Amino acid sequence: MLSLRSSDNAFTCSLLLSTRNLFMASTTISKIISAYLPAIMSGLEQALGAAFQRLQTSRKKLCCEQITTAIASVADAAQDLFTDFYDRLVPHLKFILVNCTADEHKVLRGKTVESLSLIGVAVGKEKFRDDALAIMELLKDQMPNMSSDDPQCSYMICSWTRICKVLGKEFAPYLPLIMGTVLQTASYKPEVAVVDGMSYKLT
Repeated sequence: MLSLRSSDNAFTCSLLLSTRNLFMASTTISKIISAYLPAIMSGLEQALGAAFQRLQTSRKKLCCEQITTAIASVADAAQDLFTDFYDRLVPHLKFILVNCTADEHKVLRGKTVESLSLIGVAVGKEKFRDDALAIMELLKDQMPNMSSDDPQCSYMICSWTRICKVLGKEFAPYLPLIMGTVLQTASYKPEVAVVDGMSYKLT
């Protein structure tokens, strides 16, 4: 069950998103953040619990989406330093993946898988293997039926690539399930309409 804690959600989300932007801008982040990572991860864990509670009570999913993105950014920046915090965050993200199955949560699911895959690349196969296989098993029923215009599709394809990189040959059984979606997306041609800016009016 996801652990929930009370916090000033607006302040926490704003702080974490600012931190995420700082991470992305730094080229020597692993060396810089090592001393601050425990406090940052504690804040992320608390914020994730509060955001999920808000999702359950008010169905407001934006903050939850932002927190999962922030976690992904921290993992990508911290790399193997994230290993110490893996067991605190990954069960919560998997809980979201299992329980947020409504169509309105597709973007959240996509961002959650993205976060998990970036964590997997950061910590390596030895730590991530069992969870990676569990995630692929959880998703395998929807893989062949995912359309190219599904809002979670782009997140999933990028995440499958990362998980494949981590698992190596163990990913092979899932290739027949995902290649249809990958090829369909590669050939997708969105409809584009050119509109004369002077020839329409707002109604």
